[in-house]
Amino acid sequence: MNKSKLSVFTRIYSVIIILLPFLYQYASPLSFLSLGDFVLMFFTVYGLFRIDLVKAKNSIKPLLVFSCAFVLLTVFVSMFSGDYFRFSDAVTIFFKILLYLGVCAVCTQHFNLRYVKKFYFALVGIFGLYLVIQLVYNKTTNGYLPIWLNHDWLFSWENRPENLYVYYGPTGYMRFRPSSLFLEPGYYVMFVLPALLILLFEDKNIIAAILLYITIILSTSGAGILIGLLAFVAKGVTKIAYFKDKKLYLTRYIYVALALVAVGVLVVILFGDEILPRIFNSFNARITRSLLIFENMDDFHKIFGVGMNNTVNYVNAHSVYTAFDEANLNFGASIVASGVQYGIIGCFIFLVSLFALAVNASRSKTGLMLVLLYIIYAAFEEIIFNFRMGFLLAFVLYYVEATGSKKRVGENKVIKSDILTGAKQGYDYRR
Repeated sequence: MNKSKLSVFTRIYSVIIILLPFLYQYASPLSFLSLGDFVLMFFTVYGLFRIDLVKAKNSIKPLLVFSCAFVLLTVFVSMFSGDYFRFSDAVTIFFKILLYLGVCAVCTQHFNLRYVKKFYFALVGIFGLYLVIQLVYNKTTNGYLPIWLNHDWLFSWENRPENLYVYYGPTGYMRFRPSSLFLEPGYYVMFVLPALLILLFEDKNIIAAILLYITIILSTSGAGILIGLLAFVAKGVTKIAYFKDKKLYLTRYIYVALALVAVGVLVVILFGDEILPRIFNSFNARITRSLLIFENMDDFHKIFGVGMNNTVNYVNAHSVYTAFDEANLNFGASIVASGVQYGIIGCFIFLVSLFALAVNASRSKTGLMLVLLYIIYAAFEEIIFNFRMGFLLAFVLYYVEATGSKKRVGENKVIKSDILTGAKQGYDYRR
């Protein structure tokens, strides 16, 4: 399909999705919405009138299932938990559910990765280069380059001290970690990880993937380093060894694998005192804390949960505090936090839905890896019903839709399994 035939709305919506993690950091005219959510809300509402809702519903069915389950469980719990439950807090998440289900629905028909790929990769390159410059500048001058376009534009929920010496300096409360034009390394890493997977599994550009992964290592983001490493391992397994006649054979790429292992060991030796504490601190705050809260919940709430966005109300009412509490007591990695907010039932439905999403994307190697990226993020980060969900699932749904269309048109019309290559050869996978 010729790019010029894409609708103006598809072009604009694709760019908005790519910019979402960046725009999230800045304020909108509404104090409770980031600029990313604000822009996305208006275009999504318009987009819902342009799509085939039945087709979209079938594509996002796994997301619909756990979203509906969370709402129903919350309504049920509210009838028996009057001592702490607040509907006003639950309604906040309810509107986010509607927004991001709408985003995913529109993405099934109006997010075109082929059109926006060059723009996305250009941004990844610019942000990655600036991250390296930040680090070099800090090491040579002990100064700090900006992590924003303009401090006054920042979203209030994501505000940082205007003077970065107050933030990063010897008496500051955050040690310096380069994050490019993102407010923290985790935002940078989430933005570039889809590019890393596309480079590895679709473009097969190993050198570019390694250079990008180096910037992830330099950011010292524990989750990013782990996810990137797993991606290289998955890629490497298919390259360094194969079975033939019940015997294991190693290819010449085994030397590359050993070199990467050596580099990894060297990084741990040189930077382990920075990286490893970060990994374990994040693990405790995001995972261990939720497990401890769940352990102290009564049997009813263990089964049905405390209700969406009501964790802080429950722990305060029942004095359930841990050594890993942070300012946001609702915070927790999505998988374990779903056990707290929606109980064993909700957590099980969430896991089944993630599996169904993986099955839907399994016809594309890149699509499957992107689902695994989403699942790993759900295990280590708060990802559902926020900008992370909209951004990462846009990539997943692109491949789900593309491979679904490929299956419908028949294998006789498909020359290669690579979706983007197929699109360039003239097949309209995106309708």
